[in-house]
Amino acid sequence: MRWVRVVLFNLLGIVVALALGEGVARLLEPKLSDSSNPITLPDAELAWVPHPNARSRGLSSEFDIETVSNELGNYDFRVSPDPDGTRLSILALGDSHTAASGVSTGQTWPKVLQADLERSGVPTWVHNGGVHGYSLDQYLVRLRRLAPVVKPRVVIIGFSAATDFYDVGRTRAGDFVYGSDIGRVYFALGDEGELVEHRELVGKTLGSEDGATPILSLTTLRRVLDHLALHRLFKRSELAMWLAMRLSTADEALWPGLDTALKVELAGEDRRRFELASKLIGRIAEESREIGAVPMLVHIPYLAQVYDPVWQSSFGSMPGYDRDLAGKRLGGIAARYGLLYVDVYPAMRGHVTSRRGEWVHYPIDAHPNVTGQRLIGDAVFNVLAACLRKNPELRPDGCR
Repeated sequence: MRWVRVVLFNLLGIVVALALGEGVARLLEPKLSDSSNPITLPDAELAWVPHPNARSRGLSSEFDIETVSNELGNYDFRVSPDPDGTRLSILALGDSHTAASGVSTGQTWPKVLQADLERSGVPTWVHNGGVHGYSLDQYLVRLRRLAPVVKPRVVIIGFSAATDFYDVGRTRAGDFVYGSDIGRVYFALGDEGELVEHRELVGKTLGSEDGATPILSLTTLRRVLDHLALHRLFKRSELAMWLAMRLSTADEALWPGLDTALKVELAGEDRRRFELASKLIGRIAEESREIGAVPMLVHIPYLAQVYDPVWQSSFGSMPGYDRDLAGKRLGGIAARYGLLYVDVYPAMRGHVTSRRGEWVHYPIDAHPNVTGQRLIGDAVFNVLAACLRKNPELRPDGCR
């Protein structure tokens, strides 16, 4: 009986410690409080869209920010008049790295790019069409929605190495990475490798009977753990990254986006996701040129690529991964489909190295901080400015 009491006492201690840890982790997490309108609205095709003319405050241990949305339903300021029609219109597409988490609306990389172009003498409005949780599927639909309104001369895909190679090809109801119970438009590869648009889930509320992920899978484990703030905090640690690499299987990984981006040999699901992502980028480029816009692809790197300790405790601790491979692969896709290409990886690595490990991401939130957003915007400006010098009329194929 004494042995049983000792075991129960230890178990109780562990439960109490975990409960306290969960409480502390929730206090440290970013928290959004909306002072006026809901942040998003449901949408049949896109699952959710930003609420127009909303305002919110984001407060955490790492930042205190204000986010606004405008009349177009973008996380952006109210669009000022352009009476003479000379202002360059640019549309930026992306997820929470573009929208963007962790910085106020005026500090996002689209607004940094806009300020850079204005200082160089080019009247510009960069429309921030990024939305938290979006995938490449949603970027394409968002382009179709916004292009007739903003009439962009340049369309930029902010490609997040963290998720955009993974959050594609969700071909089963309930299988979407974000908003798994919300139907939407999605794309898949056909029998001949062609891109096929699917609309059968549009406007539907999905449930387990529609084909959700099996209970015994790493995907299910990720979803269960992500309900815990302690796990969300712990997964940024070196130990968590070391464990995640060793819990991966042939087709599943606990850090799946970067796994596909950095794995030297792609097969199975990795190969399918890569090909689908490539085709979606190609379709966005094609439809951008059809409306007279120059397409651009921007590689936004993630933690393991930028910081030596994170790399060494995760992908660098396993054979078969190449730290530079994501940028090279995206450059290859850009060349294949004729997009201007911006690789932000060298700028972030250079900054971190020269500043003795200063982070350009938030360690807990994991999105680029104010410095990281500035580096992205400046890198895009450098490439676009060179394009404008070569091709001042911005012909869709004039900057290749």
